[in-house]
Amino acid sequence: MVRGKILDRTGKVLAENVPDEDGGSHREYRVGGLANVVGYHSARLGNGGIEEKYDDYLSGVRSADPAER
Repeated sequence: MVRGKILDRTGKVLAENVPDEDGGSHREYRVGGLANVVGYHSARLGNGGIEEKYDDYLSGVRSADPAER
């Protein structure tokens, strides 16, 4: 499953999915110093930080569009 991007207030990408050579993808975190806030997404460890708090939005279960709520 491809998760949505996490952006800062200026639109800079903090986390996003990046394609693998085998056709899959992995989560890439662009700013290591923000790991405590951005958190993590892992099949083995689960989610933490923003990845956990907004999991429904990042995974597409809930829409981020206010008109669709």
